[in-house]
Amino acid sequence: MKDQAHNLKQLLFDGPAREPQVTVYAVVSGKGGVGKSNISLNLALEMHRCGRRVLLIDGDTGMANLDILAGVAGRHSMINYFEDELPLEDILIEIQPGFHLLPGGSGLSGLQSQSREEIRSFVDDLMGRSYDVILIDAGAGVNAKLLSFVSFSHELILVTVPEPTAMADAYSLAKILSVYSIKEEVGVVINQVSGRREALETYERLEKVITTFLNLKVRFLGYISSDPKVRRAVNLQRPFSEAFPSSAASRDIGELCSVLLDGAQIRRTGTLADTVSRFMKVFS
Repeated sequence: MKDQAHNLKQLLFDGPAREPQVTVYAVVSGKGGVGKSNISLNLALEMHRCGRRVLLIDGDTGMANLDILAGVAGRHSMINYFEDELPLEDILIEIQPGFHLLPGGSGLSGLQSQSREEIRSFVDDLMGRSYDVILIDAGAGVNAKLLSFVSFSHELILVTVPEPTAMADAYSLAKILSVYSIKEEVGVVINQVSGRREALETYERLEKVITTFLNLKVRFLGYISSDPKVRRAVNLQRPFSEAFPSSAASRDIGELCSVLLDGAQIRRTGTLADTVSRFMKVFS
């Protein structure tokens, strides 16, 4: 009787237990060399500073390099979980407590040879760590794996720079997303700009051509200033927001994080079960 009264009190005052919510971001670009991976790493770190438990996935099957940028040693990949029965703890790289990196590379492609039951066990093990945010640094360009990550995400972040070739490649990626109805909306981050004015001018050019010719909504998320401290941080193999927290680029990544996490923004989240289901569609 006492237990029944306690349960009733919880329902009345606390409400039913809520399943953990997860927000999945995919960071993409039309071409390499626009700073996508650096933004992914530093954005994930900033979200962790804001109190989120973060999983950063290196989704590049070819040029996986997040472990190098972060200055950590990635000796194993997901394929070792299946072939060598290596515990997930030995594969995940702890950047900081509550902030993990899942190395990518050929291990992602190798998952296609695993059974659905094996993949389900892996995903359940991964999701059992109760992350609040999953941020995927997807490969540059257009390929099947990148489009799978895009469809898996709740929020899509397209990174580009002001150069005409990068803008053209960003439009080409947006066109694929529109033609195949993969996403209805994409957020844009302009990297390597002199300031907000150049960023907005660049965004407005891209937004105009996308909304004129494509059935795709576009919104401006923010920009990252051209900053020599970014290159210095890369050489130091440290996130620039950690190595140089007062730099212009660190300020900008903080503002981008605030925009994405701000409650006033449209938050796209899913339950843990929903996230597991989405993962299964990508890896199986």
